[in-house]
Amino acid sequence: MEVKINSINKDNLNNFIKKLLSIDNFIFITANKEKITSSVYFPERDAVKVVNCPVKDIFDGKFTDDVKISFFDGKKVINALSHFNGDVDGKISCDTYEDSLRATNFLVKDKRLKIDIPCTDFSLSFMEMSEDEIGRAFDTEDTLFKFEMTTDMIAQIKSLFSLDSDIDTVTIYKNKNGIGVKGKNYENLLIEDDSDENGSVKIYKKYLDILDKEDYEVFVCENKIVFNSTTTDTHLCIATIDGDEDE
Repeated sequence: MEVKINSINKDNLNNFIKKLLSIDNFIFITANKEKITSSVYFPERDAVKVVNCPVKDIFDGKFTDDVKISFFDGKKVINALSHFNGDVDGKISCDTYEDSLRATNFLVKDKRLKIDIPCTDFSLSFMEMSEDEIGRAFDTEDTLFKFEMTTDMIAQIKSLFSLDSDIDTVTIYKNKNGIGVKGKNYENLLIEDDSDENGSVKIYKKYLDILDKEDYEVFVCENKIVFNSTTTDTHLCIATIDGDEDE
């Protein structure tokens, strides 16, 4: 079976893949007539990222069923796309495997050039999360406090990390004065807020590098922090750590 793609938006496909590369080079995508989606996570599942995009923003093609597409290295897909200028089309070749359509090859071409991008072997497990797993990961029922986090705020927080570069963690808190971050030898009030909500959690600094340069609605829970982008349909969940964990 083949899915003919009348046009491919290279920039949007590149941006979609780049969002996933912050977690893993191995790319897993499901495409259907409505959207393209991917869920990626670290082996310990202490960080989970879900990215969605309307299929029309990337592919102009006729998808009748879900097609699962995986690439061993997303950077190689980006490199292949970089060789094209102007209008690009292509096709996705598929076979049925365990009652689902799995892509075997992704052909990208224009009038002068065509490139076959092989998909991973079916024997390699397709690592997408189920709807139930995603629902549990991003549930915010036990939220301690929430706030809006801008790209400037993210940069401000990360700029402080050099002040205690010998430790790997940072604390995010809410008290009577507002919402802030705290390290070994610094404390920065980010937002003034005198509401009754209070709480404090600790996370590994490295997880903030997974955030895209977007604004987020942030839900701080006891065992996790959920970042829902207000710019794109992108969601990140990171685990908190025990306050007494060795730094």
